[in-house]
Amino acid sequence: MRLLPLHLALGAVLGRTVRNGAGQALLQAGVELTPAYLDALRRYGYGSVFVEDPLLDDVRWEEPIRGETRALAFRAAQSAFAEAREGSVRSVAAAERAVRRLTDEIMREGRAVFALDPQRAAPDYTWTHAVNVCILSLLAGLASGLDSADLHHLGLGSLLHDVGRAADLHLADRAGALSDAEWERVKQHPAAGYQILRSNPQIHLYAAHVAFQHHERVDGSGYPRGIRGERMLQYGRIAAAADALDAMTADRPHRQAKPPHVALGELLAEAGTKFDSDVVRRLARRVGAYPNGTIARLSSGELAAVVDQGLDPWRPTVRVVAGADLRRREPLDVDLAHDGQGRRIAVVLPDWPLEFMRRMGRRPARS
Repeated sequence: MRLLPLHLALGAVLGRTVRNGAGQALLQAGVELTPAYLDALRRYGYGSVFVEDPLLDDVRWEEPIRGETRALAFRAAQSAFAEAREGSVRSVAAAERAVRRLTDEIMREGRAVFALDPQRAAPDYTWTHAVNVCILSLLAGLASGLDSADLHHLGLGSLLHDVGRAADLHLADRAGALSDAEWERVKQHPAAGYQILRSNPQIHLYAAHVAFQHHERVDGSGYPRGIRGERMLQYGRIAAAADALDAMTADRPHRQAKPPHVALGELLAEAGTKFDSDVVRRLARRVGAYPNGTIARLSSGELAAVVDQGLDPWRPTVRVVAGADLRRREPLDVDLAHDGQGRRIAVVLPDWPLEFMRRMGRRPARS
């Protein structure tokens, strides 16, 4: 299967079941994407889907975290936000259980590269974002050598890092510009989250500081306090990078999602200024820049699709299907991390080029 923007997907066959953040199936794999289905997916906030493709019939999205574990963490975040609207998070048992399961699965999986899921729904953003920031923070924490207790504090703080927004979710989800007063209120959510978490004696102060510091920047340009450098805890420096990376790769009312390779590139460009260099470097080594099913032109001009993540997030395994002239070749899988020709992904494409599809005798999908 391949990843396809919704506006190109009319008539394609859905390759992966679409689920909401709680794990409930919204649209089953195998259905033809009709205008009605596409409209429903757009209304629910999806921007892309995985579709079947005979050239990539063996390619699947491999979720390193089990669906039931993601759903557990999603529901724990939802529950914590519901309590936070009343000014406190009284019960953290579900969140702690979710963090333990996420940590165990990341460690047990043992894969070198994790890929961000490009198929997510806008209404679930707040809680899906919480789960993703937790996963990314745990990846960076493990790569930084944190012990189990530190990982638990980091994971719990990351899962609950945005609880200070609970009373103002309508501001974060609004497409229009905020007033100065509204923006000042939004900028106080890290401090509000810190106060909410520290009021519960079951939550370690370090976890509360993750909420306090996830919008601070090492150059002092962040908020709410404008602290810099070593005044930021390691937990805060990790969560800040994880939060920014996941936010960039999600569709929001005020902007479109950036592909993972673009978001990672922007994060790397700000390493050492806004973000901790070591944290960014460790994340960039663990997060896949190109999800399976991504269509691309190689530096050689050849046409290819990503079929597997390897040891290098920037050099996955690709299936070369055509030369620079877009004439089809016998498909050949190439691990770019060990390619004797030194090829790399040069340009990411939204779909197979029209000329290639015409030569294949295939009608492009459209919406």
